[in-house]
Amino acid sequence: MEPLLTVRDIEAGYGKLTVLRNVSLDVHQGEFVSLLGPNGAGKTTTLRTISGFLVPFKGEITFKGESVVGKPAEEISRLGISFVSETLNLFRDMTVRDNLLMGAYQIKDKAARLETLNFVYGVFDRLQEREGQLAGTMSGGEQKMLAIARGLMSQPSLLLVDEPSLGLAPQLARDVFIALRVLQKEGVTILLVEQNARAALRITNRGYILENGRIVAEDASDLLRNDQRVRKAYLGR
Repeated sequence: MEPLLTVRDIEAGYGKLTVLRNVSLDVHQGEFVSLLGPNGAGKTTTLRTISGFLVPFKGEITFKGESVVGKPAEEISRLGISFVSETLNLFRDMTVRDNLLMGAYQIKDKAARLETLNFVYGVFDRLQEREGQLAGTMSGGEQKMLAIARGLMSQPSLLLVDEPSLGLAPQLARDVFIALRVLQKEGVTILLVEQNARAALRITNRGYILENGRIVAEDASDLLRNDQRVRKAYLGR
């Protein structure tokens, strides 16, 4: 079966600085895939390139069999890729509910918006409890959940999630990872960038490891978790 997302030999970066070198990866429908690596390896740059915020210097990116290279980020979003940035970009002075509905601005059918909202509340019951609360007054973990939930409101075929545990206390990080796992079980396809390799490999199906802008390993998550080089470099033993 053809992958939902195919990235082939992309080079990308900022200005004259090349960050990614011949990066290739695939994500199939229904998969939960992690992209791991040290700080500065190019993980976020990969997501930004897939979602159209950066145009690759070379290489090809296809989504649902269609090239998306050179398409603006808004058009790629309409095609079904939702990017949950590390910076969240929430409307802090708006309520939880209004933030969620803003995520569905492309969906004109009111009934479809409400159906998605109910689905999101079913996964993130804490958000339903606090739907009238201002986003900026929520805890860091709750804001991460809100950002992921808002990304789901556009009914994406692929959810790109960047560093969801960054800056969170361990229990809040666990809550976010549990929510992502529930989403995958509900059929949402996810590509996850995460610094906490141990946690990411526990909840994902497959993983890629990026070092210095290059993919240096890929395998099933449980095999990566037991690979001695991966354990030494990323899992601390």
